[in-house]
Amino acid sequence: GKFIKPAMAEVSSSMSAMEPSASAAARQDSILQIPGMEGHGPMVGAITAAAAVGSVGQVRPEDVRNAQRIRGNLPPEWLNAAHNISGAQALIFSMLLSQDDAIRESELDILRKSTDELTYQMVSASKEGLAELSSSQKIALIDLSIPALKGLQPDEYDRFLSIMRQLIESDGHIDLFEFMLEKIVNRHLDLFFVRKPEPRVRYKSMQQLEDEASVLISTLAIFGSDDPERVQQAFREGAREIELAIGGELPMADRSACGLEQIGLALDKFDQAAPLVKKELLIACGKAVMADGKIVSEEAELIRAVADTIGCPIPPFVYEELVIEDR
Repeated sequence: GKFIKPAMAEVSSSMSAMEPSASAAARQDSILQIPGMEGHGPMVGAITAAAAVGSVGQVRPEDVRNAQRIRGNLPPEWLNAAHNISGAQALIFSMLLSQDDAIRESELDILRKSTDELTYQMVSASKEGLAELSSSQKIALIDLSIPALKGLQPDEYDRFLSIMRQLIESDGHIDLFEFMLEKIVNRHLDLFFVRKPEPRVRYKSMQQLEDEASVLISTLAIFGSDDPERVQQAFREGAREIELAIGGELPMADRSACGLEQIGLALDKFDQAAPLVKKELLIACGKAVMADGKIVSEEAELIRAVADTIGCPIPPFVYEELVIEDR
């Protein structure tokens, strides 16, 4: 269920590293809340808007260097784990373990009964360390684990999905990290195992998806700041991109319309959009996130969920500095 700081290994492409700080708990108390997503995470890094927006759909040398830097900060045993089937599963499962001691014990019991001994032992050994990772590092480890997970047999993949779902639902709550993880798995593994066909194009213009675009950009704007003025500014930065496509004003969505259920429905529709419409959305989301020149964990997670759901993976943002602050 409720994800805390995972403890696992392997990183490739993603954002930047962070460690827990004493100020994290205090910061959590003062932030805006939206349904299904409580609190802002740490600031991941400072970025340049032009560079990040220009990177949509391509991987540049600096993205590779960022990935190498993140990977270099991870313990070798985690990097090695991501390259074998048991290790890759253990990393994913560890990232989903709850911070609550009682819930975590029940989750470990699920793993003890449902996985092989090697995978269970790897989870037990890695769970504490992974709990210290930032969202950027977790995302990088997930990316590194995907190729190994493609080596599962169909029945093993069914078991993997079942266990993952049990862990996510164990606390009766789905958080943004878990939501993002499911989207990554759906895009990269369900398609590989022929679980679902590629969606056909149903929406050929942004006018058909105005409401959905508003939900996604509004959510990103809310994540980015506690200051209502800055939230509005961030929304307007992203909305301008959509307004160019629709030829009119895009209103900001109400906070009550920005829960994970609404986000999921909006992304499902954008998954059926034409490539140009998808790119317009990603650029708008990027501009909303970059309005204040920094990115927090929830923004990074939601941007990644957006990109994977609609089949337009994007490289890591451009970081000018690392910020040591944890969620």
